[in-house]
Amino acid sequence: MSIRSVIYLLLLLTYSASAKTYVVDDISKLQATADLLQAGDSLALGPGYWQDVQLSIKNSGTEEAPITLTTQTAGSTTLSGTTHIKIGGSHIIVKGLHFQNAYPPIDFLSLIHI
Repeated sequence: MSIRSVIYLLLLLTYSASAKTYVVDDISKLQATADLLQAGDSLALGPGYWQDVQLSIKNSGTEEAPITLTTQTAGSTTLSGTTHIKIGGSHIIVKGLHFQNAYPPIDFLSLIHI
C-alpha cells in the first residue's frame, strides 16, 4: 500500500470517527442543530408531523463525508404547511423526508456538488 493510500485511509477514518448523528424532535432546536453540522454528520428528524419548518443548511460536507438530512425512523416523518428547506452548502444528501402540502419544499441555493 502506498503512502498516499495510507494517508487517504487515515483521513477517511478520522472523518468517520468524528461524524455525529444529531436527532432532533423539537422544531425549536432544529436550526441551531443544523448550524452545528460538519462533514460526515447527519441530522435526523424525529417521527411525527413537522408543521411550518424553516431550515437553512449552509454548511458543507465533502465528497468522502457528505452531510445528511434524514429521518430517525424511515417513513415516520412528514413535513407540511409552509415548510421551506434551503440548501446552500455542498455535498448534502436529503433522504427519507415526506412532504405533504408543502410547496416548494426545498430550495437549492447552489447546485454545485450537491
